[in-house]
Amino acid sequence: MKIWQAAAFTLSAAIASTASAYQVSGSKWEDGKFRLYVGIPATVPTLDLDNNPITWNFIIQQAVAAWDNPVQGLEITVVDQTSNPCDGYTGTDGVTIGGPVVNPNAGNPTRDDTTAVQNGIGLDDDVCGSAFGSDVYAVTLLRSVSNQPALYQEADIIFNSNFQYDIHNNSFSSSATPGSVTTPLDARRLAIKQLGFALGLIEEPNIPSIMHPNAATRSITNPTTDDLQGMRILYPNPVASTDPDIRLAVEEPNNSQIKSGISNIRGWAIGLKDIRLVEVSLDGGAFQPIPYGSVRSDVASTFSQYPKSGNSGFSMIFNWSSLSNGQHQISVRAHDIDDNVVTVNRSFTVARFNDSFIDNVNIAGSSSISNQKTVTLNNVNADNVNYTVKLEWDNAAQKFNVVSTQAE
Repeated sequence: MKIWQAAAFTLSAAIASTASAYQVSGSKWEDGKFRLYVGIPATVPTLDLDNNPITWNFIIQQAVAAWDNPVQGLEITVVDQTSNPCDGYTGTDGVTIGGPVVNPNAGNPTRDDTTAVQNGIGLDDDVCGSAFGSDVYAVTLLRSVSNQPALYQEADIIFNSNFQYDIHNNSFSSSATPGSVTTPLDARRLAIKQLGFALGLIEEPNIPSIMHPNAATRSITNPTTDDLQGMRILYPNPVASTDPDIRLAVEEPNNSQIKSGISNIRGWAIGLKDIRLVEVSLDGGAFQPIPYGSVRSDVASTFSQYPKSGNSGFSMIFNWSSLSNGQHQISVRAHDIDDNVVTVNRSFTVARFNDSFIDNVNIAGSSSISNQKTVTLNNVNADNVNYTVKLEWDNAAQKFNVVSTQAE
Protein backbone atom coordinates (compact mmCIF):
# COMPACT_ATOMS: atom_id res chain seq x y z
CA MET A 1 0.00 0.00 0.00
CA LYS A 2 1.25 3.48 -0.85
CA ILE A 3 0.83 5.96 1.98
CA TRP A 4 0.62 9.66 1.23
CA GLN A 5 -0.32 12.81 3.03
CA ALA A 6 -0.63 16.44 2.06
CA ALA A 7 0.99 19.11 4.21
CA ALA A 8 -0.37 22.59 3.60
CA PHE A 9 1.01 26.00 4.58
CA THR A 10 -1.98 27.92 5.91
CA LEU A 11 -2.88 31.05 7.84
CA SER A 12 -3.91 30.06 11.37
CA ALA A 13 -4.21 31.07 15.03
CA ALA A 14 -1.78 33.14 17.11
CA ILE A 15 1.46 31.72 18.47
CA ALA A 16 1.02 29.94 21.80
CA SER A 17 3.21 30.98 24.72
CA THR A 18 3.88 27.46 26.00
CA ALA A 19 7.43 26.33 25.21
CA SER A 20 7.82 22.93 23.60
CA ALA A 21 10.12 21.46 20.98
CA TYR A 22 10.32 20.44 17.34
CA GLN A 23 7.85 17.85 16.05
CA VAL A 24 8.58 15.15 13.48
CA SER A 25 6.27 13.05 11.33
CA GLY A 26 8.05 9.78 12.06
CA SER A 27 9.11 9.35 8.43
CA LYS A 28 12.30 10.39 6.67
CA TRP A 29 14.50 9.79 3.61
CA GLU A 30 16.73 6.74 3.71
CA ASP A 31 20.35 7.65 4.54
CA GLY A 32 19.34 11.33 4.51
CA LYS A 33 19.49 11.47 0.70
CA PHE A 34 16.84 13.54 -1.10
CA ARG A 35 16.92 14.38 -4.83
CA LEU A 36 14.76 17.34 -5.84
CA TYR A 37 13.83 18.28 -9.41
CA VAL A 38 13.34 22.02 -9.93
CA GLY A 39 12.58 23.56 -13.28
CA ILE A 40 10.07 26.38 -12.74
CA PRO A 41 10.12 28.73 -15.77
CA ALA A 42 12.18 31.88 -15.25
CA THR A 43 9.28 33.98 -16.55
CA VAL A 44 7.38 33.61 -13.25
CA PRO A 45 7.57 37.12 -11.71
CA THR A 46 9.38 37.22 -8.37
CA LEU A 47 11.48 40.00 -6.82
CA ASP A 48 14.39 39.93 -4.39
CA LEU A 49 15.10 42.34 -1.49
CA ASP A 50 16.36 44.97 -3.94
CA ASN A 51 13.35 44.62 -6.26
CA ASN A 52 15.41 42.77 -8.85
CA PRO A 53 13.91 39.82 -10.74
CA ILE A 54 14.84 36.48 -9.23
CA THR A 55 14.03 32.95 -10.37
CA TRP A 56 12.13 30.38 -8.35
CA ASN A 57 14.96 27.94 -8.98
CA PHE A 58 17.34 30.25 -7.10
CA ILE A 59 14.80 30.59 -4.27
CA ILE A 60 14.58 26.80 -3.95
CA GLN A 61 18.38 26.57 -3.89
CA GLN A 62 18.43 29.03 -0.98
CA ALA A 63 15.73 27.07 0.85
CA VAL A 64 17.67 23.83 0.37
CA ALA A 65 20.82 25.45 1.77
CA ALA A 66 18.91 26.59 4.87
CA TRP A 67 18.40 22.93 5.83
CA ASP A 68 21.24 21.11 4.07
CA ASN A 69 24.19 23.26 5.18
CA PRO A 70 23.69 23.10 8.98
CA VAL A 71 22.49 19.46 9.11
CA GLN A 72 25.43 17.16 8.38
CA GLY A 73 23.25 14.06 8.10
CA LEU A 74 21.31 15.50 5.13
CA GLU A 75 22.36 15.24 1.50
CA ILE A 76 19.97 17.17 -0.75
CA THR A 77 20.69 17.15 -4.48
CA VAL A 78 18.94 19.75 -6.64
CA VAL A 79 18.50 18.81 -10.31
CA ASP A 80 17.79 21.66 -12.73
CA GLN A 81 15.11 19.78 -14.59
CA THR A 82 11.36 20.27 -14.84
CA SER A 83 9.33 17.61 -13.07
CA ASN A 84 5.57 18.05 -12.84
CA PRO A 85 4.68 17.51 -9.15
CA CYS A 86 1.26 16.21 -10.23
CA ASP A 87 2.59 13.40 -12.43
CA GLY A 88 0.62 10.31 -11.46
CA TYR A 89 -1.90 12.22 -9.32
CA THR A 90 -5.52 13.00 -10.17
CA GLY A 91 -7.50 15.44 -8.04
CA THR A 92 -11.23 15.72 -7.56
CA ASP A 93 -13.09 18.70 -8.96
CA GLY A 94 -14.96 20.59 -6.24
CA VAL A 95 -12.85 19.15 -3.39
CA THR A 96 -10.49 21.46 -1.51
CA ILE A 97 -7.17 20.74 0.20
CA GLY A 98 -7.26 22.87 3.33
CA GLY A 99 -5.70 21.06 6.27
CA PRO A 100 -2.05 20.54 7.22
CA VAL A 101 -2.48 16.75 6.99
CA VAL A 102 -4.94 14.95 4.71
CA ASN A 103 -6.13 11.43 5.48
CA PRO A 104 -4.33 9.06 3.07
CA ASN A 105 -7.63 7.26 2.44
CA ALA A 106 -9.38 10.45 1.36
CA GLY A 107 -8.04 10.07 -2.16
CA ASN A 108 -7.72 13.77 -2.94
CA PRO A 109 -5.72 13.78 -5.08
CA THR A 110 -5.57 10.09 -5.98
CA ARG A 111 -2.28 8.42 -6.87
CA ASP A 112 -3.00 6.69 -10.20
CA ASP A 113 0.47 6.10 -11.61
CA THR A 114 3.14 4.80 -9.22
CA THR A 115 5.83 4.67 -11.91
CA ALA A 116 6.32 8.45 -12.08
CA VAL A 117 8.52 8.83 -9.02
CA GLN A 118 10.28 12.18 -9.09
CA ASN A 119 10.29 14.82 -6.39
CA GLY A 120 8.99 17.81 -8.31
CA ILE A 121 8.26 21.44 -7.49
CA GLY A 122 5.85 23.65 -9.40
CA LEU A 123 3.33 26.50 -9.33
CA ASP A 124 -0.32 25.88 -10.14
CA ASP A 125 -3.76 27.25 -9.36
CA ASP A 126 -4.97 23.92 -7.92
CA VAL A 127 -3.63 20.75 -6.31
CA CYS A 128 -3.51 18.33 -9.22
CA GLY A 129 -7.19 19.04 -9.91
CA SER A 130 -8.40 19.52 -6.33
CA ALA A 131 -8.81 23.12 -5.18
CA PHE A 132 -6.53 24.95 -2.77
CA GLY A 133 -8.35 25.74 0.45
CA SER A 134 -8.75 29.29 1.71
CA ASP A 135 -5.38 30.87 2.56
CA VAL A 136 -3.45 27.73 1.58
CA TYR A 137 -0.24 28.96 -0.01
CA ALA A 138 1.39 25.62 -0.84
CA VAL A 139 0.87 21.89 -0.44
CA THR A 140 3.47 19.14 -0.07
CA LEU A 141 2.40 15.67 -1.21
CA LEU A 142 4.28 12.91 0.63
CA ARG A 143 4.33 9.24 -0.28
CA SER A 144 5.99 6.46 1.72
CA VAL A 145 7.63 3.25 0.57
CA SER A 146 5.33 0.20 0.42
CA ASN A 147 5.40 -1.64 3.75
CA GLN A 148 7.94 0.88 5.09
CA PRO A 149 5.93 3.92 6.23
CA ALA A 150 8.96 5.29 8.08
CA LEU A 151 10.74 5.92 4.75
CA TYR A 152 9.62 8.46 2.17
CA GLN A 153 9.57 7.54 -1.50
CA GLU A 154 8.31 10.78 -3.02
CA ALA A 155 7.70 14.40 -2.06
CA ASP A 156 6.09 16.89 -4.44
CA ILE A 157 5.56 20.58 -3.65
CA ILE A 158 2.91 22.76 -5.32
CA PHE A 159 2.92 26.52 -4.71
CA ASN A 160 -0.40 28.32 -5.09
CA SER A 161 -0.04 30.49 -8.20
CA ASN A 162 -3.12 32.52 -7.21
CA PHE A 163 -0.90 34.52 -4.83
CA GLN A 164 1.81 37.08 -5.56
CA TYR A 165 5.33 36.34 -4.29
CA ASP A 166 8.60 38.13 -3.71
CA ILE A 167 11.49 38.00 -1.21
CA HIS A 168 11.27 40.08 1.97
CA ASN A 169 12.11 39.98 5.69
CA ASN A 170 8.87 41.50 6.93
CA SER A 171 6.06 39.58 8.60
CA PHE A 172 5.27 36.73 6.22
CA SER A 173 1.96 38.44 5.32
CA SER A 174 -1.25 38.39 7.30
CA SER A 175 -3.40 40.02 4.66
CA ALA A 176 -2.35 38.36 1.43
CA THR A 177 -5.19 37.73 -0.97
CA PRO A 178 -5.10 35.88 -4.28
CA GLY A 179 -3.61 38.11 -6.97
CA SER A 180 -2.59 40.85 -4.51
CA VAL A 181 0.55 42.76 -5.52
CA THR A 182 0.58 45.05 -2.46
CA THR A 183 0.80 42.20 0.07
CA PRO A 184 3.04 39.58 -1.56
CA LEU A 185 4.13 36.42 0.23
CA ASP A 186 7.79 35.73 1.03
CA ALA A 187 8.60 32.90 -1.38
CA ARG A 188 11.87 31.94 0.34
CA ARG A 189 10.27 31.39 3.76
CA LEU A 190 7.43 29.46 2.19
CA ALA A 191 9.90 27.22 0.34
CA ILE A 192 11.91 26.57 3.52
CA LYS A 193 8.79 25.45 5.39
CA GLN A 194 7.54 23.23 2.56
CA LEU A 195 10.95 21.57 2.38
CA GLY A 196 10.68 21.03 6.13
CA PHE A 197 7.50 19.05 5.47
CA ALA A 198 9.15 17.16 2.62
CA LEU A 199 12.05 16.15 4.87
CA GLY A 200 9.92 14.89 7.75
CA LEU A 201 9.07 17.76 10.10
CA ILE A 202 5.50 18.70 10.92
CA GLU A 203 4.07 21.96 12.21
CA GLU A 204 5.24 23.04 15.67
CA PRO A 205 2.40 25.03 17.28
CA ASN A 206 3.97 25.78 20.66
CA ILE A 207 7.04 27.92 20.07
CA PRO A 208 8.11 30.40 17.37
CA SER A 209 9.85 28.56 14.55
CA ILE A 210 9.90 28.33 10.77
CA MET A 211 7.58 25.31 11.13
CA HIS A 212 4.98 27.19 13.21
CA PRO A 213 1.50 27.07 11.61
CA ASN A 214 0.92 30.79 12.08
CA ALA A 215 1.89 32.85 9.06
CA ALA A 216 0.35 36.10 10.26
CA THR A 217 2.72 37.09 13.06
CA ARG A 218 5.83 35.16 12.15
CA SER A 219 8.86 37.24 11.18
CA ILE A 220 11.28 34.30 11.42
CA THR A 221 13.15 34.00 8.13
CA ASN A 222 15.31 30.88 8.67
CA PRO A 223 15.13 27.57 10.54
CA THR A 224 15.52 28.19 14.26
CA THR A 225 17.69 26.16 16.63
CA ASP A 226 14.57 24.18 17.50
CA ASP A 227 13.83 23.46 13.82
CA LEU A 228 17.40 22.30 13.22
CA GLN A 229 17.41 20.09 16.31
CA GLY A 230 14.33 18.33 14.98
CA MET A 231 15.99 17.84 11.60
CA ARG A 232 19.14 16.48 13.26
CA ILE A 233 17.05 13.95 15.17
CA LEU A 234 15.73 12.71 11.82
CA TYR A 235 19.14 12.93 10.12
CA PRO A 236 21.89 12.63 12.75
CA ASN A 237 25.50 13.45 12.03
CA PRO A 238 27.30 10.49 10.47
CA VAL A 239 29.34 8.52 13.00
CA ALA A 240 33.04 9.13 12.40
CA SER A 241 35.81 6.64 13.04
CA THR A 242 37.16 9.09 15.62
CA ASP A 243 33.91 9.18 17.62
CA PRO A 244 34.51 7.37 20.94
CA ASP A 245 32.03 4.82 22.26
CA ILE A 246 31.23 7.15 25.18
CA ARG A 247 31.63 10.89 25.66
CA LEU A 248 31.46 12.11 29.26
CA ALA A 249 31.61 15.73 30.45
CA VAL A 250 31.69 16.90 34.08
CA GLU A 251 30.60 20.54 34.06
CA GLU A 252 30.38 21.07 37.81
CA PRO A 253 32.71 21.04 39.63
CA ASN A 254 35.36 22.24 37.19
CA ASN A 255 39.00 21.41 37.70
CA SER A 256 40.52 23.60 40.44
CA GLN A 257 37.13 25.19 41.18
CA ILE A 258 36.40 26.36 44.73
CA LYS A 259 33.08 25.03 46.02
CA SER A 260 31.02 26.03 49.04
CA GLY A 261 27.46 25.72 50.24
CA ILE A 262 24.86 23.76 48.27
CA SER A 263 24.89 23.42 44.48
CA ASN A 264 25.02 20.70 41.83
CA ILE A 265 27.18 17.91 40.57
CA ARG A 266 26.26 17.92 36.90
CA GLY A 267 27.29 17.16 33.33
CA TRP A 268 26.31 14.88 30.45
CA ALA A 269 27.11 11.45 29.03
CA ILE A 270 26.41 10.07 25.55
CA GLY A 271 27.20 6.78 23.87
CA LEU A 272 27.00 5.12 20.48
CA LYS A 273 25.17 2.46 22.50
CA ASP A 274 22.67 3.46 25.19
CA ILE A 275 24.10 4.75 28.48
CA ARG A 276 22.72 2.52 31.23
CA LEU A 277 24.33 4.08 34.33
CA VAL A 278 26.21 7.18 35.53
CA GLU A 279 27.94 7.06 38.93
CA VAL A 280 29.86 9.45 41.15
CA SER A 281 32.56 8.94 43.79
CA LEU A 282 34.14 11.47 46.16
CA ASP A 283 37.71 11.13 47.42
CA GLY A 284 38.01 7.49 46.39
CA GLY A 285 34.83 6.37 48.13
CA ALA A 286 32.24 3.96 46.79
CA PHE A 287 30.53 4.91 43.53
CA GLN A 288 26.88 5.91 43.84
CA PRO A 289 24.33 6.30 40.99
CA ILE A 290 23.48 9.85 39.95
CA PRO A 291 20.14 10.74 38.26
CA TYR A 292 20.59 10.59 34.48
CA GLY A 293 18.48 11.40 31.43
CA SER A 294 17.59 15.10 31.68
CA VAL A 295 17.03 17.15 28.53
CA ARG A 296 20.20 18.52 26.90
CA SER A 297 19.24 19.99 23.54
CA ASP A 298 22.65 21.68 23.32
CA VAL A 299 24.38 18.29 23.43
CA ALA A 300 21.97 16.86 20.85
CA SER A 301 22.69 19.75 18.51
CA THR A 302 26.45 19.15 18.64
CA PHE A 303 26.50 15.34 18.86
CA SER A 304 23.38 14.21 17.00
CA GLN A 305 25.22 11.09 15.79
CA TYR A 306 24.87 9.73 19.33
CA PRO A 307 21.45 8.16 20.00
CA LYS A 308 19.47 9.79 22.83
CA SER A 309 21.95 12.67 23.09
CA GLY A 310 18.98 14.97 23.67
CA ASN A 311 18.34 13.29 27.04
CA SER A 312 21.90 12.92 28.25
CA GLY A 313 22.16 15.18 31.29
CA PHE A 314 22.99 14.07 34.82
CA SER A 315 22.65 16.16 37.97
CA MET A 316 22.27 15.95 41.73
CA ILE A 317 22.19 18.52 44.54
CA PHE A 318 25.16 18.29 46.89
CA ASN A 319 26.22 20.10 50.07
CA TRP A 320 29.92 20.80 49.52
CA SER A 321 30.21 21.84 53.16
CA SER A 322 29.72 18.20 54.14
CA LEU A 323 33.37 17.83 53.05
CA SER A 324 36.36 19.22 54.93
CA ASN A 325 38.14 22.43 54.02
CA GLY A 326 40.78 21.94 51.36
CA GLN A 327 41.36 19.92 48.19
CA HIS A 328 39.19 16.98 47.11
CA GLN A 329 38.66 14.75 44.09
CA ILE A 330 35.46 13.72 42.35
CA SER A 331 35.21 10.83 39.88
CA VAL A 332 32.29 10.34 37.51
CA ARG A 333 31.95 7.27 35.33
CA ALA A 334 29.46 6.27 32.63
CA HIS A 335 28.55 2.73 31.54
CA ASP A 336 26.87 1.76 28.27
CA ILE A 337 24.83 -1.38 27.61
CA ASP A 338 27.92 -3.13 26.18
CA ASP A 339 29.75 -2.50 29.48
CA ASN A 340 32.11 0.08 28.02
CA VAL A 341 33.11 2.46 30.83
CA VAL A 342 34.59 5.97 30.78
CA THR A 343 35.73 7.82 33.91
CA VAL A 344 36.43 11.55 34.35
CA ASN A 345 38.27 12.90 37.42
CA ARG A 346 38.16 16.46 38.71
CA SER A 347 40.09 18.12 41.54
CA PHE A 348 38.41 20.93 43.46
CA THR A 349 38.73 22.85 46.72
CA VAL A 350 36.12 23.27 49.46
CA ALA A 351 35.79 26.53 51.44
CA ARG A 352 33.40 26.05 54.37
CA PHE A 353 32.46 27.25 57.84
CA ASN A 354 32.96 25.10 60.92
CA ASP A 355 29.40 23.78 60.69
CA SER A 356 28.24 22.01 57.53
CA PHE A 357 24.95 23.91 57.62
CA ILE A 358 24.72 27.49 58.92
CA ASP A 359 21.45 28.54 60.58
CA ASN A 360 22.29 32.11 61.64
CA VAL A 361 24.50 34.73 59.96
CA ASN A 362 25.08 38.28 61.19
CA ILE A 363 27.13 40.76 59.14
CA ALA A 364 25.99 43.89 61.01
CA GLY A 365 29.44 44.41 62.53
CA SER A 366 31.48 43.43 59.49
CA SER A 367 33.66 45.59 57.27
CA SER A 368 34.66 44.94 53.67
CA ILE A 369 37.68 45.26 51.41
CA SER A 370 37.15 44.88 47.67
CA ASN A 371 39.00 44.87 44.37
CA GLN A 372 37.85 44.19 40.81
CA LYS A 373 36.46 40.68 41.36
CA THR A 374 36.68 39.89 45.07
CA VAL A 375 35.11 41.13 48.28
CA THR A 376 36.57 40.31 51.71
CA LEU A 377 34.22 40.57 54.69
CA ASN A 378 35.64 40.77 58.22
CA ASN A 379 33.78 39.89 61.43
CA VAL A 380 31.11 37.77 59.76
CA ASN A 381 29.29 35.94 62.56
CA ALA A 382 28.07 32.48 61.56
CA ASP A 383 26.50 30.40 64.32
CA ASN A 384 28.35 32.48 66.97
CA VAL A 385 31.78 32.15 65.33
CA ASN A 386 33.45 35.17 63.67
CA TYR A 387 35.02 34.63 60.24
CA THR A 388 36.88 36.49 57.55
CA VAL A 389 35.04 35.51 54.36
CA LYS A 390 36.31 36.10 50.84
CA LEU A 391 33.83 36.25 47.94
CA GLU A 392 34.86 36.04 44.29
CA TRP A 393 32.78 36.77 41.19
CA ASP A 394 32.01 33.68 39.06
CA ASN A 395 31.31 34.90 35.54
CA ALA A 396 29.94 31.56 34.30
CA ALA A 397 27.47 31.27 37.19
CA GLN A 398 26.82 35.05 37.29
CA LYS A 399 27.16 35.25 41.08
CA PHE A 400 29.63 35.69 43.95
CA ASN A 401 30.96 32.48 45.49
CA VAL A 402 32.59 31.92 48.87
CA VAL A 403 36.21 31.04 48.06
CA SER A 404 37.72 31.09 51.56
CA THR A 405 36.62 31.20 55.21
CA GLN A 406 38.93 31.77 58.16
CA ALA A 407 37.79 31.72 61.78
CA GLU A 408 39.01 34.80 63.68
